[in-house]
Amino acid sequence: MLPLKSEVRMEKNLVEQTNIPDLQKEENTDSLLLHFAVKDLIEVDREYMLVLVLHTEQDQSVRYYTRIVLPGEEGQYDLQDQVDFALDFSAKTLARDRSISRYLETTALGKTDSPEKVDIHSGFAQITYQGLKVTRNEEPEVDVFDIRKGTISLRLTYPVVVEEDGKRRTCRVKENFFSASCGEKDLSAPLSAYDEYDF
Repeated sequence: MLPLKSEVRMEKNLVEQTNIPDLQKEENTDSLLLHFAVKDLIEVDREYMLVLVLHTEQDQSVRYYTRIVLPGEEGQYDLQDQVDFALDFSAKTLARDRSISRYLETTALGKTDSPEKVDIHSGFAQITYQGLKVTRNEEPEVDVFDIRKGTISLRLTYPVVVEEDGKRRTCRVKENFFSASCGEKDLSAPLSAYDEYDF
């Protein structure tokens, strides 16, 4: 396996550098799985840059950049609450549960006859697959793209089986959620943007 290291930086200053020996390639994918811990050199509630550096067989370095924050208090980013909301919203679109209507901001621009591209401006019928028989047999894969105090951006990805005119087809659904909760625990209106693609 190729050598990999992590760097934690504050602006241009190197805070720590660690070799990552536990690197595995996941079966049947192009994904790498790695396990490492950041040392206790970072401050609470301060944003740092995390750089993962992979050294290739051609003696080149490939860098991946992201940011990390050590939360000051438990639950301050409400990650689990936001993921639970997205999973619940998604399940309710399949169940055609009218309670999700309160999160929609339906406008004429969002209304179409197609379930292929929907967003927060779409109508209830469109967001619930226009009456098609849709079944999800796998739990969604959750990807969190950005999280800050009071906001989160995440995606749910999963396959569905659609039955239409006696035929069955499998489609891949991607649901993107952006929520700005203003730091409140109340999830009565957490959805600021929503869209669904690739149906």
